[in-house]
Amino acid sequence: MVSFYGRLFTYRARKNILPLENFLSEALCDLLNRMPPLIAFQFVDELLLAKAGRRLWAQWCASKLAKPLLWSTQYRIEVNGHRYWLDILLETADGRKLLVIENKISSTVRSHGNVQTLEKRSDSDEERRAAIVQEEADELRDQIQTYGHWLASVCDPNYWPGAICFLTHLSNAPDGYGSGDKTKFGVAWQKALRWYQVHHWLKKHACDSTHGWEMLGAELVSFLEEREMSGETMNSYDVAAAEIYVGSVDRIQETFKQIAHSLGGHLTSVGCKEPNYRGVPEADGSLIWDWSYFPSPPAPRGDWFVGWGLRFPARSRWWNNLDPPMPNVTHAFVCFGSDGKKDKPRIGGLPEQLIPLGWARDPDDDQMVIGKPLGQLNTGSRELPVALVDWMGHEIDNLKPILGKLLKQYTTQ
Repeated sequence: MVSFYGRLFTYRARKNILPLENFLSEALCDLLNRMPPLIAFQFVDELLLAKAGRRLWAQWCASKLAKPLLWSTQYRIEVNGHRYWLDILLETADGRKLLVIENKISSTVRSHGNVQTLEKRSDSDEERRAAIVQEEADELRDQIQTYGHWLASVCDPNYWPGAICFLTHLSNAPDGYGSGDKTKFGVAWQKALRWYQVHHWLKKHACDSTHGWEMLGAELVSFLEEREMSGETMNSYDVAAAEIYVGSVDRIQETFKQIAHSLGGHLTSVGCKEPNYRGVPEADGSLIWDWSYFPSPPAPRGDWFVGWGLRFPARSRWWNNLDPPMPNVTHAFVCFGSDGKKDKPRIGGLPEQLIPLGWARDPDDDQMVIGKPLGQLNTGSRELPVALVDWMGHEIDNLKPILGKLLKQYTTQ
């Protein structure tokens, strides 16, 4: 029998793109809010806190056991005029911030730009020149750094200095994370946690009960097992796939590098930044892809993007049940959308006649995508990368009228 969470997630999946990260954040947050205070304190102590913070946590909890912890999702913060949303925030009933959880499944940690330099901008020519010099030396901040520095700024170190947890299934933590480096990550208590560890903890503490939070915990355990997120080690399928992949990985990487370079002119013509090669495998979407972001401005945020790559639909949980449907065989694709939670492009409000032929819209996430079976590419005597670039570049060019209209919606507000 499919788990309760599995049935809910299947229902949501009918809206095309599976929001697994947000779904699991909401499920975990709901479960934590249902736990008795003592159990919630134990969950934080055993899973979410770095070892260095556990002694102070025990002391802090000793006088707080009768008071519930408050967990919330999509908590909005503002840093230097930019808005961000925390996946999960833990705070006290009187609003004292304690811990931030950043949840990833297999996606990469995004860059938030050079926050240090933004803090140092001024109107004087001398200070502006100094800021430009500093900008070249400063390291770009990513999501974890932004959230950690924000948390440090709102915590009273004499009460609680703040802690951050990077919860992930397949994604890697940023370089240096977990070392206690406050200069880089804002707070010293940095914990990396895998979803299989959450699974194991819940299975131990919640699977023998048929009432209360334990019942939902048992359902979440079943859901993680259904999604193959209950173990850190590979299975027989992974071994078979790895045997094939390792023989081709160099050629795949070189192909994506050439494609990114060749698409540069098309991307900049629609307003994107010059692309950087990544060639990232995405397990949940069963694809290999690259992407390029739009600068902000003109985009309202720095997370609008155009993406391109190869999709393997047999195991993909992305872009199912679209209209028109994506190909049911291995295919190339181009997509446009946003990986942010707010200020998404309003694709759903565009007139049908503006949507290029063959493109499908996602009504929930305001994204759109088009696919082309590899067997239908006009390769002739050319190599596959050339045919991919020709088709992808053509579809990116087709986005120009839509992008101009969507950007205008924000610039005229």
